[in-house]
Amino acid sequence: ARRETDTMDTFVDSSWYFARFTAPWANEPTEPKAADEWLAVDQYIGGIEHAILHLLYSRFFTRAMRETGHLNLAEPFKGLFTQGMVVHETYRVGGPSNNGRWLSPSEVRLEDVGGKRLAFEIATGEEATIGALEKMSKSKKNTVSPEEITDGYGADTARWFMLSDSPPERDVEWTDDGAAGAHRFVQR
Repeated sequence: ARRETDTMDTFVDSSWYFARFTAPWANEPTEPKAADEWLAVDQYIGGIEHAILHLLYSRFFTRAMRETGHLNLAEPFKGLFTQGMVVHETYRVGGPSNNGRWLSPSEVRLEDVGGKRLAFEIATGEEATIGALEKMSKSKKNTVSPEEITDGYGADTARWFMLSDSPPERDVEWTDDGAAGAHRFVQR
């Protein structure tokens, strides 16, 4: 049997990339002179999911690298700006009590029936429950493919919608109407 040597979690890689990027040509993890010139990072911009673990790990790695002589700073980032999340409705058939299935937005047809907004699974016609606005996630299948947006509207529309729909510190609700409105604006 051959022993696996690559056992580090991806958090290890993503916790000190900012230091490595100061001297990508170096044969060592960092080049202290280049790191001194470029670090600390002036402004870290990331989602709320980064604000706890990722920053904690980055601070740990920065301090460890200082102890080993790879860096000469105590804190990796001067400022932090926490962005909101991109959220979307969730859709489910069968309900949670009997192991209902999550549906992606592309698997759902929305209709206004008697003044009430209803969702139906396209493949079966079964009525789906419209759930809460939640952070886009693969497990709840409430994601929208970036290719679908850029193919349909173009990259400028996607960028404009993300930047203009809400203040950056608040959640952005992804809607087809919002994307279409951004597209109309970009076409002016």
